[in-house]
Amino acid sequence: MRTPSYQLLGVEATTEEGVLMSHPNARLTVHGRLVLVERIESGWSVSAAARAAGVSRQTAGKWAHRFRGLGEMGLVDASSRPHRLPPTVPARRCHRIVNARLRHRRGPHWLAWRLHIARSTIYAVLRRYGLSRLRTKRTEPSAMNGLSRATWCTST
Repeated sequence: MRTPSYQLLGVEATTEEGVLMSHPNARLTVHGRLVLVERIESGWSVSAAARAAGVSRQTAGKWAHRFRGLGEMGLVDASSRPHRLPPTVPARRCHRIVNARLRHRRGPHWLAWRLHIARSTIYAVLRRYGLSRLRTKRTEPSAMNGLSRATWCTST
């Protein structure tokens, strides 16, 4: 069975059991925000309108400010997607870091000094490739400790 949808303020909203749904934790739907803003615009104090809507004074002020700036579209939930993502480390630099780590078996501080790359970048790349921990290197076992050749080649 398909849930019905409605056009409210130019935005399509789906319903579940006849109630407009925003997101599970939203105190106000788009319609509730419009009522709140209309109360503020008609002369109610922000505190009184917020109390009547069951939200904080700061939240009521935020919705009123968005309504004044963007109109009814300001009352719609905004995307929480980040505006920009930090730039990624180029593949060539990643290969330099991983190769240096495997060749020298040294920590990020030393690699940062050696490669002239920020220590935080070294940490991030090593974590991404699963090389953030240096494994202890076992040496050739003596005949006395009874380890087989297959055992001493593996890292702990």
